Amino acid sequence: MIKVKLGTLWQASQARGTEKKGKKEVPGLSVLQVLADSPMPVAVSYRIGKIFEKVQAELKIFEDKRISLIKKHAVKGEDGEVNLKKVEWNDEGREAFGKDFQELLDIEVELDAEKVKLSLLVNVSLPPKDAGLVEWLIENDL
Repeated sequence: MIKVKLGTLWQASQARGTEKKGKKEVPGLSVLQVLADSPMPVAVSYRIGKIFEKVQAELKIFEDKRISLIKKHAVKGEDGEVNLKKVEWNDEGREAFGKDFQELLDIEVELDAEKVKLSLLVNVSLPPKDAGLVEWLIENDL
């Protein structure tokens, strides 16, 4: 069983910087995408794929809750709805959202999976700041 905070899963799933694709700047890959795209033995790749399916399920619930918190606390337009493409806040709403969102980030979830041994990830290269975002997934057996 892997225990991890939702905030850690969310950070690991966010795109890192931007990349150039021809003349266009596009969002970079998330740490989870980099890990999933790295060369590794088939059995390890399969196991990580199964874990990522569980992570995606948790992140779907997380994102739905995040959107509902925005809708609850943001300034509503004349139609009574929140414009999610350009969210507007007043001081009270921003503070209430921040408190509720932090509570959401701090929720610890359990993923029905075993950690992956570090020795099986010898071909994976992540900068230290990114490796810290997936340490919940890795068992140091070296």
